[in-house]
Amino acid sequence: MRWLMLLVLACGSTTETPEVTWNTLSRFDHEEGQPLPASVTTLDGKRVRLRGYLQAIGRTETGYASIVVPSVDSDPLDLNVVVPRLNELVAITSDDDLSSWERCQVEIDGVLEVGERRIEGTVTELYRMTPLQITKQDCEFALTPATEAAIKARLDRQLNR
Repeated sequence: MRWLMLLVLACGSTTETPEVTWNTLSRFDHEEGQPLPASVTTLDGKRVRLRGYLQAIGRTETGYASIVVPSVDSDPLDLNVVVPRLNELVAITSDDDLSSWERCQVEIDGVLEVGERRIEGTVTELYRMTPLQITKQDCEFALTPATEAAIKARLDRQLNR
């Protein structure tokens, strides 16, 4: 028993913030006003880790708004790439401007809030996270061929106007 205690002291705590996966958050079809599955509602108010790709939204009254999505090809503001479903994005607010981390892979450790949030009667979010720590993982990424083609077509349209 003494050796186990020494090992715990030497290595730190044996409890780690559990990681939540995009599979857990998005493996259901969301219908507005319908109850969310227990697999996600049990996460409400829990401290979790989540990995995804950051997209900065801008400054708000309470800080800097960003979203985290499962794929670098996801963008809710651009119909030329993959538009994520509501259960494929997590809204975060930070005191820091994270726009330089745009499209970088990040790991967020924080408290997850689960439930529909409405703005002017429209559901805009299912998940929000209060980050305790945000770590940039990687900014090297490759776009899928379909996304590259969509971006090229959009640029071509803009240049030919």
